[in-house]
Amino acid sequence: MKKYLSLFLIASISLLITDSLIAQYCTPRTLTPSWGAITKVVTTGGSINISKTTAAKYGYSNYSSTDSVESARDSSITMKVTHKGGLAIWVDWNDNGSFAQAGEEVFRSGNISRTATVTTTANITVPSGASYGSLRIRIGTGYYSSYYLVYCGGNYNTEFEDYRLLIPLKARDAEVTSLNPSAMCAGLNDINVKVSNKGSQTISRITLKGNIGSTTYGPTTFTGLNIKTNKDTTLKLGTFTFSASSSYNMQFYSYSPNGGTDQNTPNDTLKKLGWKTALGGTYTIGGTSPDFATIRAAQTALYANGVCGAVTFNVRSGTYNEQLTFVNPIPRAAGSATSTVRFRGDPANTTAATIQNGSGHTIQFGGGVSYIAFDSLNIETTGAAKVIDMPSENHHISFNGVNFKGYNTSSSSTNYSIFYLASGKYTQKLTIENCKFQYGSIGVFAQNNYSGATTTATMMDSITIRNNELTDFAYMGLYFRGYKNVRILNNKIINRKNANSGYGMNLHYCDLIDVVSNEITMYNSTSGWSRGINLEFCDGSSSNRNLIANNMISKPISSGNSNHSDYIYNSNYSDYVFNSLYGVMNNTSSSYGLVRLVNGTSVNFSNNSIFNDGGGGYALRVYGSPTERNNNYYNTTNKERYPTSGGTGNISVNPGYLSKTDLHIASTALDKKGRPLSIVTTDIDGDARSATTPDIGADESYLLDAAPKALVVPPSCPGTVAIKVRVENKGLSNLTSFSVKWSIAVNAGSA
Repeated sequence: MKKYLSLFLIASISLLITDSLIAQYCTPRTLTPSWGAITKVVTTGGSINISKTTAAKYGYSNYSSTDSVESARDSSITMKVTHKGGLAIWVDWNDNGSFAQAGEEVFRSGNISRTATVTTTANITVPSGASYGSLRIRIGTGYYSSYYLVYCGGNYNTEFEDYRLLIPLKARDAEVTSLNPSAMCAGLNDINVKVSNKGSQTISRITLKGNIGSTTYGPTTFTGLNIKTNKDTTLKLGTFTFSASSSYNMQFYSYSPNGGTDQNTPNDTLKKLGWKTALGGTYTIGGTSPDFATIRAAQTALYANGVCGAVTFNVRSGTYNEQLTFVNPIPRAAGSATSTVRFRGDPANTTAATIQNGSGHTIQFGGGVSYIAFDSLNIETTGAAKVIDMPSENHHISFNGVNFKGYNTSSSSTNYSIFYLASGKYTQKLTIENCKFQYGSIGVFAQNNYSGATTTATMMDSITIRNNELTDFAYMGLYFRGYKNVRILNNKIINRKNANSGYGMNLHYCDLIDVVSNEITMYNSTSGWSRGINLEFCDGSSSNRNLIANNMISKPISSGNSNHSDYIYNSNYSDYVFNSLYGVMNNTSSSYGLVRLVNGTSVNFSNNSIFNDGGGGYALRVYGSPTERNNNYYNTTNKERYPTSGGTGNISVNPGYLSKTDLHIASTALDKKGRPLSIVTTDIDGDARSATTPDIGADESYLLDAAPKALVVPPSCPGTVAIKVRVENKGLSNLTSFSVKWSIAVNAGSA
């Protein structure tokens, strides 16, 4: 909530009061009940200490309202934890409801047995800048390696306990926190200083003074304030005209809160040396005489100076062995809140610009980062690591025309994902388009596990995956959980040919989705399995239905594994239409099929072609009562559908796919056999569908379809030359004749 006041003290003074948000902590997600345990927590060194003995259990316990340790800034406490398995400890030093900021992980153990009980000692020093009041401590255990422990939980996490750290308040403690905004454009700017109340008394009066170079401000006394504990206000001291070519030294002071002595003076002064105006416009990185020699140098300038309008960094050709970590919001000048910071390959490059790193991650977005784009670059890992890591909530992050190269592995571990967003509340408004992915265990792994991740209203909003190629991944192309407004469009997804099992795309609790015109080829061992599309608890609404259409899904290797089914499970208000599938499902149980459609309210399953090529199992297994019309279920063993009756207008014919992996049509078997649907008017290639008698499946074929393919003009002298054109038959019938209209423009004239 923001309040605006106007005062007059010799001159007019304006100020802005801001209320902090109430801290809302994620509830840790624990998935492995047999690993790790906490049975005792004891602290020493505090004026009040914790001594808590509990029974080992699986899950999360919050003792922050009953068990506390009290200490002061710059003091230390010792915490002894009796436990099994790896151990990690976090403290929310800035009291913002998260443990994501640098320095808030205060302890992480090495490998510890998950069966033997041990006592681990952690020494924790309270930073000088820690917030006063009641702060949250979180302790987590799990797998023997603490590497897997994250503060919001996840796989290999077993037990979490929260406690309270009390840092007593001084009565009068005003802190000069920052300029507001901290970034400013060149030209005339208001000089606003943010003051925070770190004491127990509400501040009604304070005096400020300062200088920018030789220009002085104040002393000015502000009265009529109402700054409560851990709240802040922004006070205007005057104006200043900055030059883009200059740097400035400045400092500002506060004193006499409520007319008394400030009881904590080290935080009364804000000093900035060599301050510069915000970046704006286009800069070069690397090469000869650049603005910045490295990408990290440009990143450092972004955080030091902020942005004024859109910023573009043209990255010149070369290999940049750098690890980039974006943590916290980039400062932004007034009017620049949504201006994009873009890193792109320099348009003048003749060879690629490559960013690479071999451990942890190549690029990380650590929380609160927004409006950053990467275009036309190679971004890679050279080791057993992630490429893009997003361990906290960000928004409006985009990648366009990027070549990603992950770790070349056969492992299914999420630690080798190219994109990794896991076990918490993560990036929304994420766009990845026109990119190429190679290798990695998973192309994009995005798993939201906070308490509202399964409810449409509180899901992370908007993720778009469009026109990408994902190849040679070991386990999953795409995995999403807890997103709404998901758009997966026009992608090619092909896993490793020697894979054992895996998913093309795997969506759980993703609502309001469009999965359209994707080509998915999944390989597996004969004892393994694969799923092209797996949807579980993905709901549309009556006014905004899910659309899964025009997809080609091929699983060319036979399998008798019961998991070898594309799965649509309890996904309400969904249109699954005009899709083509091929595979060999050999599991003979009537509980399964090459496609398994399970329940759901208002599910439309129409105009799909499913070919189980000689498999001993069914083409389709249906549970519930979907609207089922004009589908083609085909199996040479006559096991098309179970139950054997159901739906209307269904047929059973060999669809005549071009090959096991190219499901375009080479026969007339599905021609004009579909039912018109206004929601799908084109096919996977963008060809128009018949408005009255469309084809079944992803490909709308034409009996007669001739297309000019190439102009054949041999090198010739002046004079009469034969003009030849190569024509391709794209239709299903033989061509015996056709007409070609042609023209030639002379000297760039009109043809």
